[in-house]
Amino acid sequence: MFDLEAEYISRKLRGCRNILSIGCGTGDVEGLLMDRGFRITGLDSSAEMIGKSRDAMGKVVGNAESLPFPGGCFDAVISVASLQFIDHYEMALKQACHVMKKDGRIVLMMINPLSVFFKDRASRRDSYFRRIVTEDPLRIAAEVRRLFAVELEFFLRIEGEEVSPGPAAPENAAILVAGGMKKDEIR
Repeated sequence: MFDLEAEYISRKLRGCRNILSIGCGTGDVEGLLMDRGFRITGLDSSAEMIGKSRDAMGKVVGNAESLPFPGGCFDAVISVASLQFIDHYEMALKQACHVMKKDGRIVLMMINPLSVFFKDRASRRDSYFRRIVTEDPLRIAAEVRRLFAVELEFFLRIEGEEVSPGPAAPENAAILVAGGMKKDEIR
């Protein structure tokens, strides 16, 4: 799955160099992006998780709702299955917009609660899916559209043990992606 996610992000961010990854965790996808030539700065609220990521990645322990970076310093911002775990995703999106360059791009991969994959994982007692704060990615996408010109795409088709990139029907897609560019004017 990480390879497919990294390949997807690479295509969407072609031409970008400096990327901020919000909620990077152990940096599995970010490491694969670095292998493809991107310079990644990972931000996570857990020092333990971010400490397990590659040494070559820029690492910042912090809060997505209050990013410790100057305005306009990143070509793009990504979030791989982490935005739904943030208490105030609206503020995190505004902060992401602030730290991006004028023509910055965004790729947000959100867990799709309509999928069989989600339902299976969420039913497990020890599942981290149970810690999701905002389950509906379409609610988040509405806020994303205020700040960014994005397209939505269901991605990462999972049927049984078979995983493929998609696009996929909502019930078979593990991820809903909102990807696009920063708007010139914010409404």
